[in-house]
Amino acid sequence: MRARGPSLNAFLANPANLLVLLGVGFFIADLRLFYQFLRFRRLRHSALLTWPSPAHPFSVLVVVLGAVLSVLIVYKLAFLRMSIINVFGETMMLVYYGYALPLSLKIGRGFYKDGIWADAGFIPYWKIGGLSWRLRHEALESDAGRVPVARAA
Repeated sequence: MRARGPSLNAFLANPANLLVLLGVGFFIADLRLFYQFLRFRRLRHSALLTWPSPAHPFSVLVVVLGAVLSVLIVYKLAFLRMSIINVFGETMMLVYYGYALPLSLKIGRGFYKDGIWADAGFIPYWKIGGLSWRLRHEALESDAGRVPVARAA
């Protein structure tokens, strides 16, 4: 028995629908990153030991992508006279690359009073079963001979 109504393939075949679907995904990612940043603002006074996030490896590409998306949105709205829904996907991508991603890089990774902030987000101590360091043993050559030394991985 065949299902009635438009199929998913027909829906995705229209590029405008695909951009709206991408916009929904980026909207969820934007909300997640903004929530993390607001949580960091609330918790930053309880920081015990933090270090800055590493620079994004594609930071120049992110800036260029934000600029191109800005121009594309203005072009679609001003010159092509498209509706707001037709630029929803591009707008959510612009918010992600232009605002949410740079804000998330300002979050201090490290140890806080109530938990650890890792790349994946904040992890309360009560969710952590234990911490362990990975060590690898190396030998140190000296006049006294070989001395085993443990170094952090």
